Amino acid sequence: AITLVQFKYAGQPITNGIATAELIEIAESFRKSADCVASARPAATVTYSLWSNRLLTEDGLKTQNDANSGVANDKLDKKDNKKQRTKSINDQYRKILGNLEVRKLNEEEAFEALRTHARRFGITDSEFPAAVNSLVAFFFRVAASGGSKVISRKEFNEVLVGFSDPRALSLAAQTERMRQEMANFQSNANLPAALL
Repeated sequence: AITLVQFKYAGQPITNGIATAELIEIAESFRKSADCVASARPAATVTYSLWSNRLLTEDGLKTQNDANSGVANDKLDKKDNKKQRTKSINDQYRKILGNLEVRKLNEEEAFEALRTHARRFGITDSEFPAAVNSLVAFFFRVAASGGSKVISRKEFNEVLVGFSDPRALSLAAQTERMRQEMANFQSNANLPAALL
């Protein structure tokens, strides 16, 4: 399965919930990305995940519930010739929003998840900020290029790590912790660094 992910963050998440209009924009982005996946990997199963520090508004929750249960919803079922919203596209929106996983994350959780992933490839805590900067620059270039782009896990890891075809290291996540334990042992035992 391929999981398509969108991130939606706001400086004022409590007063800036995700309403139906934005949910439909999110569904449209997912629809375009799913079309790219289908052309590259026709047999792939696609799932959808929205990660945000914002909650769905009451209106947004109703729309998602209506999409999931098949209940009529004027905003979701609206046809718009200017935006080329046909019944077929609205049906795709229903499928996407009805199966959309909404994950509420805060910044610390998101960074810790990324840091844990980076450690699997030997990225130390001191190297992590540069790896994040590389990802930000990469995503900016992707967004600025317009259209939808499918970013593979391999491509994501290559940008994160900084070289082609990186391999996860089984002990990499433990390296920083072991280094700290050795430093603590050295200071507690008053041993010269050369003996360690």
